[in-house]
Amino acid sequence: MDIISNSKHPVSVILLSFFLIVCSLAHFGRAVNTITKGQSIKDGESLISNGEIFELGFFSPENSSLRYVGIWYHQIDEKAVVWVANRNRPISDERGTLTIGNDGNLMVLNGNSIAVWSSNASVVSNNTAALLEDDGNLILTNSEDIGNLGKAYWQSFNHPTDTHLPGMRVGVNSALGENRVFTSWKSASDPSPGNFTMGVDPQGSPQIVIWEQLKRRWRSGQWNSVIFTGVPTMATLTSFLFGFKLSPRESDGSMYFTYVPANASYLLRFRIGWDGNEEQLRWDGSAKKWSVIQKQPADDCELYNFCGNFGICNALGSTKCTCMEGFVPKHFEQWRMGNWSAGCIRRTQLQCQRNRSEAGESGGEDGFKVFKNVKLPDFADVVSVGQETCKDKCLQNCSCNAYADINGIGCMLWRGELIDVKSFEKGGNLLHVRLPDSELGGRSKISNAVIAIIVVIGALLLGASVWLLWRFRDPAKQALLDWTKRFAIIEGIARGLLYLHRDSRLRIIHRDLKASNILLDEDMNPKISDFGMARIFGFNQNEANTNRVVGTYGYMAPEYAMEGLFSVKSDVYSFGVLLLEIVSGRRNTSFRLEENSSLIEHAWNLWNEGKAMDLVDPNIRDSSSQNQVLRCIHVGMLCVQDSAMYRPTMASVVLMLENETPTLPVPRQPTFTSMRSSVDGDHFMEAHDTVSSNDLTVTMVVGR
Repeated sequence: MDIISNSKHPVSVILLSFFLIVCSLAHFGRAVNTITKGQSIKDGESLISNGEIFELGFFSPENSSLRYVGIWYHQIDEKAVVWVANRNRPISDERGTLTIGNDGNLMVLNGNSIAVWSSNASVVSNNTAALLEDDGNLILTNSEDIGNLGKAYWQSFNHPTDTHLPGMRVGVNSALGENRVFTSWKSASDPSPGNFTMGVDPQGSPQIVIWEQLKRRWRSGQWNSVIFTGVPTMATLTSFLFGFKLSPRESDGSMYFTYVPANASYLLRFRIGWDGNEEQLRWDGSAKKWSVIQKQPADDCELYNFCGNFGICNALGSTKCTCMEGFVPKHFEQWRMGNWSAGCIRRTQLQCQRNRSEAGESGGEDGFKVFKNVKLPDFADVVSVGQETCKDKCLQNCSCNAYADINGIGCMLWRGELIDVKSFEKGGNLLHVRLPDSELGGRSKISNAVIAIIVVIGALLLGASVWLLWRFRDPAKQALLDWTKRFAIIEGIARGLLYLHRDSRLRIIHRDLKASNILLDEDMNPKISDFGMARIFGFNQNEANTNRVVGTYGYMAPEYAMEGLFSVKSDVYSFGVLLLEIVSGRRNTSFRLEENSSLIEHAWNLWNEGKAMDLVDPNIRDSSSQNQVLRCIHVGMLCVQDSAMYRPTMASVVLMLENETPTLPVPRQPTFTSMRSSVDGDHFMEAHDTVSSNDLTVTMVVGR
């Protein structure tokens, strides 16, 4: 018995030891989500939320050995860090700890027990505890109130880094001047604060804004109680992914957005990246990766005010930026070169502004142009009026440039410049932009003075002249049109255009200069006719824009035909085509040669090959001065360059034609585009006229 008794004793000890070890391992393996006073989390240890969704511990970013305390998703191999404590003061080794200090605050200590981060809350108890919740929120409370968010001394949701999680509030407190924002990492390997922040706009209607330093980079558009108006695709996502809510402005002046997944199993997050882009991400369990649902800004048109004030951006358009109807680029050359940041200005002053300066009145004959499917401009004032009075409210204030009446927002007025407007293919809103009656097709577009001038000029010219083209068609007259007379006609046309552009009391852009609009009297003196499409400029105006392009293809400058932009340089282009026609005896609109598609292409190829004299009409080749002809062709090639910036003015053209001394610049190769007519490319003296199918309009433009 003693032997048996003695033999059992060591077995009992072994069993007891095994039981204690198992219990110890079980306790060690259980997820711990709380840290209390006197406890600490060492590097390599962690807190795990009760549902094992989030984990808090020490980590190193990719390509970095520095250590940070952060929160990330627990069961996802691709560690997505959603919050960082000591982002400004990393630890250089693995001896750091997270603990609760003597003042009751959470603290991160380095290996020398020096605090590199603290929750820095106004704690009224030294018996505190911290809890990691399943929503990713780290909460510091009294140990007796643990889990009671209403009694929290501090919570990580109120001190976000770069990630907006479901349930987290992002907003402003106007009374305290507080704005809770998300701040990007500096880089993928550096969690310290970067250059980009994201939060609720403290100015105007509620919207989300991304700032680069203090400069706006992107904005969501105003909240209409369902979606952000500048993100129309959000309407297709909210029903099954997330629902945003805007809290009413509370008594303390605070207002915030929050969102929750439609399905609790969804893992969703918004993140402002170090590249300045906000991503909306959802975990794809089957693919084991984060899928990007949306990204802002998605293209150049989403960059803040990409097209400048009063400009509209269309990412799908041939030209991204256009001016609103009734407006023209502020700096034409910059605009044409693709620098749209200066935006647009009014082509014609508002009627109420003219009335105010002239008669001291505040009203006027202004109306509104409706722009559909657009992102509403920034900095709107919301006023409490009905739908019928929103327009009247805008008309009553001469500084009001636009209005919109939006469900969920109300009547919105813009009293300043229209900033950050984008055109959508689908979605968006209606924007009513204020324009003077002259820009809306009213009779005030044509002043009595302009009508009288045009009628008088037309009557005098028609009574004394015949068409230049008829002169060319008449075989008996062809012999009269030797080189000397043709050069005189070229000079006369150039001087006539110079008079219209510079020397007349009214600065006139013809817009339809072609052979059939040049009249010759019996002495072969040319006169420019048909001002039905002409526009009048102020002398401080360089260029204008129209959505209604008129004129004759083959003579129209590229920027006018394709973008509706016209200026004195548009007439210079038409003059260049006409000059080449007179020299060659062929028409650009009916030109056909096996190797070339247009007279301009044919002229350029001969010029480039050093065979420019082959362009000259055989009927005048023997009677012409080679130097004079080559100079005319050279001037013609300068006039038909693609960019108006490189074309000479008519003053320079006259100087170049009349003076053989100046060295001419080398022309740039033009784009060879033309509208070929159905008429064969015979000698242009025998060809039929090309009749423009465009409407005849006369419009007065008042410069700013």
